[in-house]
Amino acid sequence: MAHLIERDQIDILVAIGGHTLDNRLPVLAHKPAPIQIDFGAISTTGMSQVDYRFTDHTLDSDQTQSLYAETSLYIESGFEVYRPPETMPAVGPLPCLRNGFVSFVCFNNSSKITDEMIEIWAKILLGVERSRLLLKFRGGDDPGTRVIFMQRLGRFGISPERLSFFGWQASGGQYALYNQADIALDTFPFNGCLTSMEAMYMGLPVVTLYGQPDRYWNCHIAGALLKRMGLGFFATRSPREYRAKAIALARDPASLEAIRKSMRARMNASGGVCDGVSQQSSVESLYRRVWRQWCDRAGRGSE
Repeated sequence: MAHLIERDQIDILVAIGGHTLDNRLPVLAHKPAPIQIDFGAISTTGMSQVDYRFTDHTLDSDQTQSLYAETSLYIESGFEVYRPPETMPAVGPLPCLRNGFVSFVCFNNSSKITDEMIEIWAKILLGVERSRLLLKFRGGDDPGTRVIFMQRLGRFGISPERLSFFGWQASGGQYALYNQADIALDTFPFNGCLTSMEAMYMGLPVVTLYGQPDRYWNCHIAGALLKRMGLGFFATRSPREYRAKAIALARDPASLEAIRKSMRARMNASGGVCDGVSQQSSVESLYRRVWRQWCDRAGRGSE
């Protein structure tokens, strides 16, 4: 692969996903292209051969540059863009109006659900009478796994009948499940990314904890998405504020209904989370900039 890239004289090589499953980082170790850029690593590649990484100012402050081996390139329109599948169902009516109780939901990976989040969620459920919590993750349909989570929440007084579990959903089945829920609860310190965008596109507000400005971007991602849509007040700074926001929302069905009806329009608006054209323009400008800088250093013309 490295020889093929060199032969084709690729100027800018982009790596997708960093240290995720089946990555091709060993190719970048050969430095087959003069400029190599990471697009979407969970943190840093840790490789001196990777020159840059894409991010945005809501995800990474200037204080985080020391955490990365790569130089940060800031996409002005926003780093994350969501393209909903064509099979995405319509947003259904607010469930709490027909159920008579509020349903919270989290579809994040179970490894993100820390003991701290369990305690926070339990306090939210205790603060909202008759409320329910829906959890979906790989293994959520396993009886043993369900018992573990029932015990974790049970230690704080949450009875099993207030919990619902779902396993992996084929063919986009998770989207329909969102129509059973009123409010999404995010995880911390590793926020949900795709799950947050899916929940919002299905009309749910996402209550999240927003990490300190000198931490990795994965504790900011949900808050960054909310800020881009003018809903930054759901990005909280402390567990206490997180609980208060979730409970206040649960007690305000009128606001929940208004958010549910307007969320897709917010995401689809120009400059919103679904505006891929704006991101494309920003990324192309950054490609041109770093290429010109490289050519200036190499004493070559950039055209």
